[in-house]
Amino acid sequence: PDTAQFLKVSATLLSNVVMNVQSAQYAAGYETTIRSLAFRDYATGLPNQYPYESDLSDAVIEAQTAGVPAHAVSICLDGLDAIRNVHGMIKAGLVVKAVADEVGKMLEEMPEKHAVLYRVAGSVFTVIVQPGAAEEVQVFARKVAEKGLAPWKVDGADYACRPKVAGVPCGVN
Repeated sequence: PDTAQFLKVSATLLSNVVMNVQSAQYAAGYETTIRSLAFRDYATGLPNQYPYESDLSDAVIEAQTAGVPAHAVSICLDGLDAIRNVHGMIKAGLVVKAVADEVGKMLEEMPEKHAVLYRVAGSVFTVIVQPGAAEEVQVFARKVAEKGLAPWKVDGADYACRPKVAGVPCGVN
């Protein structure tokens, strides 16, 4: 009887420990999910406006330290509302994803530049380019604008959605 009682108490204690460990693991998983939802754009997986604001501040400080401006490039999709109104939210989301993927590829082509693409609003993307010469940023901005002259291909159909691109230096007077 003492052995049975001891085993019963031990099993109860172990089950509590296991439940607490599992609860902690679930809580960590939920925290990761919540952070992802809070700081990432759902349709594209890109960082959203919250990390953008923090990262822009960091880029400005880095530019002031380096004495060379960082750059912020805004990309506003003209025509996305019409796509959403005619074809629905799902197609508009797919067009946004196609734009994000293509702009991301263009960023990878920038030699020796650290740049991050953000989706800061429904039809607005922004790129922060770390301090350096403006020429590469200007080439990138032109490529984005030129790519938008042709329709975006999504699910075998063409969707006209032209990016309006503007870039500004930031962080050095």
